[in-house]
Amino acid sequence: MLSFLKKGLYALVIPTSNLFLLLLVLSFNNAHTQDLQRGFAWKFTIVNLDPHRLSSDTLLSISKHFIETLLTVDEDNKIQPGIAKSWAYDEKKQHLTFSLRQDAIWTDGTPINTHTVEISLLRALSNVATSDAKSLISFLKTDNNLTDLPSPPGSNPNIRVIDDYTISLKVPSANPAYLRVFAHAITAPLPIHQLNKDNLFPE
Repeated sequence: MLSFLKKGLYALVIPTSNLFLLLLVLSFNNAHTQDLQRGFAWKFTIVNLDPHRLSSDTLLSISKHFIETLLTVDEDNKIQPGIAKSWAYDEKKQHLTFSLRQDAIWTDGTPINTHTVEISLLRALSNVATSDAKSLISFLKTDNNLTDLPSPPGSNPNIRVIDDYTISLKVPSANPAYLRVFAHAITAPLPIHQLNKDNLFPE
C-alpha cells in the first residue's frame, strides 16, 4: 500500500463560515519525504501518515496537526467541538449521538458527512488498521469486524447513521473517557472517496 505521505491524499476541511483551515494539505514526493525525515529529531522513520496504520504515539501526535477529529481537547483539557458541532447521550447513557457541521468539505468539494465517519470507523475496526490505537474503539467492534477488509456500511449495529449529518454510536457508559476517544486521530474521518479511487484498501 502506498503511503498517504507519498500520495498526498489528505485534504483540507474548509468551514465556509470561517476563514481558517482545519487540515493541512500534504503532497510530498519521495524527495520531500526524505527532507521531512531529516527534519525530525526523533529516532524513527516516517513511512506513512495513515492514522489507522500509525503504531507510535509520537506519530499520532504529529497527525493532530493535519487531521481534524470529531471532537477536540482545548488547553484546559476540556472537550470542544470539532467536525461534530454537538453531541448528546440517550436516556440510558448507552448511545452517543453526534451532529456534524454541514460546512466541512474536502478540497475537491466532497462533504464530510456521517457516511464518511461510518466508513472510516469500519476501516479502523478492520485488519486494514494496524495501529495499536485501534484498541481505543474496541467497544464498537462486532464479530463482523474481525475481517481483513472493512465491513460494509450498515453492517455494524454499534454504528448507526441517522441522516447525512447525524450518527449514533453505542458506548459502554457516559464516562468522559469515551468522549475523548473521538478527539483521537484513530476515529478521524478519512478521505474515503480518494482512498477508493487510488485503490488504497488492500485487495
